[in-house]
Amino acid sequence: MARIHGLVTVVILILAVSAANAAAAAGASEVGRYEAIQLDATSIFVLDTREGHCWVVNATPSAPSMIYTGQVRPATKMGETIKPPKEKKD
Repeated sequence: MARIHGLVTVVILILAVSAANAAAAAGASEVGRYEAIQLDATSIFVLDTREGHCWVVNATPSAPSMIYTGQVRPATKMGETIKPPKEKKD
């Protein structure tokens, strides 16, 4: 059951990425919420342009997966070192 759930998640994400790529190819001037970069024949890097979350989707039929790789934040100038966010105390 977990394998089916994982495969459904990958298929939904691939459809979302395909829609974003189709909009970009059609000349959409606005950046979509999710941007995708194909890394190789089976892997796609996905960036949430609003929140900065990143995933790598592996779409191999034998072992589909979606790995959360973290969150990025914008810098204010080139070469700036971004410090990790402070831990919130409960």
